[in-house]
Amino acid sequence: MNFDLNLPYHVYCESASFFGVSQPLNILSNLAFIVGAFLLWSQDRGRGTSLSLLAMLMAVVGFAGMVWHITGQQFAAAIDIGAQLVMGTILTMILAHQILRWHPVNAVIVGVVMLLCAMLGRDLGLPFMLQNGGAFLPAMVFLVILAFVEIQRGRMREAKFLMGSAYVLFVGLVFYSLDWALCWSFPYGMHFAWHLCMALSIWLAVEAIWTDQQDNAREEKLA
Repeated sequence: MNFDLNLPYHVYCESASFFGVSQPLNILSNLAFIVGAFLLWSQDRGRGTSLSLLAMLMAVVGFAGMVWHITGQQFAAAIDIGAQLVMGTILTMILAHQILRWHPVNAVIVGVVMLLCAMLGRDLGLPFMLQNGGAFLPAMVFLVILAFVEIQRGRMREAKFLMGSAYVLFVGLVFYSLDWALCWSFPYGMHFAWHLCMALSIWLAVEAIWTDQQDNAREEKLA
């Protein structure tokens, strides 16, 4: 994600084309979001719960990313960035409500704070993490905190999903930052790997929510 809407289309390394379509890997890798959305929707069976909402948002992120990489137009960049911000904010709210057991109002506040931290921290990435990597630093820290909360509760499955989500997001950011650094030796770039990692990170975080919901339901039946 880059918050500068004035960046040119060729900001990405990939120079390949397929049947006249530029950046085929960057376009097709967005399908990972749509596949993840389908899996979540099937898992929730379209019951209209928070999982269904997150599945729809994940699909929107995938389609928005494809439109951006296909057209390279400024309006598409705005939609792409907006979709990611909304997805991240809503996911944070649901995680705070489900994992931390916070009141919905407090969960909304956490989501807004996380959004502001992402906007303010976009230029505060780690030294080797270029291109606004700092925007995702608060999310990684938040996921790790949630993982430790679940460890304290003895819910290791949820903790593994959350820690895995943070780890995959970090790996994805490394790929994101290496896009131009490795361009001379790998003309396809690494941005497509960022798409794959971000989709997997979101899926893992939502799996933690679903698993926590299932464990809560089992505990209620035993009570």
